[in-house]
Amino acid sequence: MNWYLIVFTVAITGLAYLAMSFPKYKTVRLDGGQGHRIVKLPNVILVIVIAIILVAISGHRGYAYQDTGEYVYSYMYDLTGNYREKGGMFDGSELFWLIAATTREITNANADWFMLVFAILTIVPIVWTFYRYSERFEISIFLFLTLGSYLVTMNAMRQCVASAVMFCGYKLFMNKKWFLFFVLVGIGYCLHPTAVVMIPIFFYCHRPAWQPLATGIVVAVVLALMFVPSFTQALFSLLGDSDYSQYEDLWGANIMRPIILLAICVFAFVNRQRIHDAFPQSDVLVNMLVVHTVIMFASTNSWVIARLGIYTDLYVAMLIPMMVISCFRKENRSMAIAFLLLFFMAYHLYENRDLAYYSIILDIYM
Repeated sequence: MNWYLIVFTVAITGLAYLAMSFPKYKTVRLDGGQGHRIVKLPNVILVIVIAIILVAISGHRGYAYQDTGEYVYSYMYDLTGNYREKGGMFDGSELFWLIAATTREITNANADWFMLVFAILTIVPIVWTFYRYSERFEISIFLFLTLGSYLVTMNAMRQCVASAVMFCGYKLFMNKKWFLFFVLVGIGYCLHPTAVVMIPIFFYCHRPAWQPLATGIVVAVVLALMFVPSFTQALFSLLGDSDYSQYEDLWGANIMRPIILLAICVFAFVNRQRIHDAFPQSDVLVNMLVVHTVIMFASTNSWVIARLGIYTDLYVAMLIPMMVISCFRKENRSMAIAFLLLFFMAYHLYENRDLAYYSIILDIYM
């Protein structure tokens, strides 16, 4: 068992809980626009401490895990443009590599600075958004760790920083401020072209949750992804000669994650009226949960599709606290949260039981 994962997750979650124990309060309008309510914000000093720890760990990881080494190699040796001609990962990510080139120029190609800069650009916006808008900051931080969002930040670096930039526009997304949100999508596109997937997702999410036709289509897609391999192959045929088409024959992702997400979808459907009554805007996040679940089912045929889930999983971490608050009475809420923590911690340990990500500076696995 990876005891360091337990210690790290418990420590960060404990700090987040402590931050909620010394809060400040602000008055905001209700989701429906009628009346106001008091919102508890976590202690900003402790939130900054959490962000610093997450950045420090993420920015000092070793270079050998999956794509991390490729990024470091490209940063140190291939920023001349030759890599683009070889069909490497430079294509469509000019802003990412412009930031990388600037960092290399300032730091004399020190890869530790490269990792640290992008850890800051990724982690800080996410923690800030949780701080400002999550209904339960400590639960969102816990889910950020246990759903795998944090561990992938230094692997799929371009997509993670693009996702973080767009996640800064959480309030724009929720309030249907499409023009300003699409500006962020444009910035995300310059970091990684797959960021444009948020445009159709934006329009899908701004519909009432659980509409019969939309739900029926989603169920059909999930069944097709599970039992008809040619359905996923058709998706790759649309990619043509793109970089992602090379992953067509790779293995699928673990089935456990989409099954867990499907269980959350069922819970959200059964309690749809309670969730909607407490948080009318939650329909947007429920639809995002459905999209994320479909992406995870698609990834069981080819794990690379799970990369699209980088853009959607942070919204699931915003929805689940709403579900806990709206579906459980105050006297039962502590028990529900305890079950949630134990359940997702067990999943976290199972999913990352063979994890080999390490920190050179700290000399520990992470």
